[in-house]
Amino acid sequence: MAEQAQILEMVGDLRSADEAPPENVLFVCKLNPVTTDEDLEIIFSRFGKIIKCEVIRDRRTHQSLQYAFIEFDDVSFFDNYYSILSKEDS
Repeated sequence: MAEQAQILEMVGDLRSADEAPPENVLFVCKLNPVTTDEDLEIIFSRFGKIIKCEVIRDRRTHQSLQYAFIEFDDVSFFDNYYSILSKEDS
């Protein structure tokens, strides 16, 4: 886990590897290269109100780096997320 934080620090997505990310922000990885901010917002909005949704892109080429951060208005989205997923698994 510390290695992942160091990578995020190196690419500029985390100010410090020792800093804990906000609890209301979801990290999503292994995205399809064509996935957009809007796609993720449509998919994840069923779990709660989204403040910001951003697919991280290469600064030079603007190509997707295939991961994103989704900021919700509060941490209750986790409860909604697990509740909905557990119903779908049943």
